[in-house]
Amino acid sequence: ISGSLHPTSEAYKLCADVVLRFTDKEECLVRFRAKI
Repeated sequence: ISGSLHPTSEAYKLCADVVLRFTDKEECLVRFRAKI
């Protein structure tokens, strides 16, 4: 993996980390998209 990671990729990782503790992945993505 080169340095062509999308910002959403890192945000998704944070999302996934939060998901492990809180809600499901889809809801997290929905909230994240809502912020964009």
